[in-house]
Amino acid sequence: MRSASSSTTAVGIAGRRPRVREGRPQRPKGEPPGKPHPRSCLSVSSRCCARWSACLVGRGLESAWEGWPFGANATLEQTTMTRTLDGISHVIWDWNGTLLDDAWLCIEVMNGLLGRRGMTLLDAERYQRVFAFPVREYYRRLGFDFAAEPFEQVGTEFIEGYQARQHECRLQSGAREALAELSGRSLTQSVLSASQRSRLVAQAEALEVRASFVRMIGLEDHYAGGKLEQGRGWIAELGLAPRSVLLVGDTDHDAEVAREMGVRCLLVPSGHQSTEKLRASGATVLTSLARLFD
Repeated sequence: MRSASSSTTAVGIAGRRPRVREGRPQRPKGEPPGKPHPRSCLSVSSRCCARWSACLVGRGLESAWEGWPFGANATLEQTTMTRTLDGISHVIWDWNGTLLDDAWLCIEVMNGLLGRRGMTLLDAERYQRVFAFPVREYYRRLGFDFAAEPFEQVGTEFIEGYQARQHECRLQSGAREALAELSGRSLTQSVLSASQRSRLVAQAEALEVRASFVRMIGLEDHYAGGKLEQGRGWIAELGLAPRSVLLVGDTDHDAEVAREMGVRCLLVPSGHQSTEKLRASGATVLTSLARLFD
């Protein structure tokens, strides 16, 4: 018969019972077996969540981690294993990149500006590394000198080039299906974007998805300064518990906005920023829009 020191603790995640290490507390008699001991290695903390994430990634099981809606910095309460959309009543979408596939166009139009000035052109890797909000900082990283050429001038030149070709952009793969699925589940949806609102509405109408959204929120100008203030105003107007709202975006700025609003956040790499940069934001990163419904 085994001694007490070799008895087992709580049931492991895969149904196995890990051995108790020397000096670890034993489960009190009569305690239900499905509940981890408060001091056992299965008690969830930010550190063990990060280790669990790394373990899954190392085993090629990133999808298991993606079901944890708050990322590797989550607390015990937040990391309860729930489906991605459990408890969600409203979804806020970013537009450019998240729903609209336009990173390729942004690179091509910006290369037009850079080429006309004899500056170093962008490729996808460099673009994902330097792109940021507010976009004034992005332009500065590209080498624009605002003392010699005002930001408003080069920003307007970019927007004019983008608008001339925006009709070439299509929705991201799975975007139309995701919008329809959420509507079918009776979840309301909106768009929160750092783009000019009039352009947002025109693009959504052209792509025949405007009816999916109760509101499309954008800026009054085309300089993409960010959307923190708009986000704060929208969550107040919605009148919903912030934790019942999910923001889906594709940049670290979306994660910043979600934190400021107090809402849940999922990021999907779409070409504007790399997966590594998105993960560094602390938000959960999905591999595709279809993973919303896992």
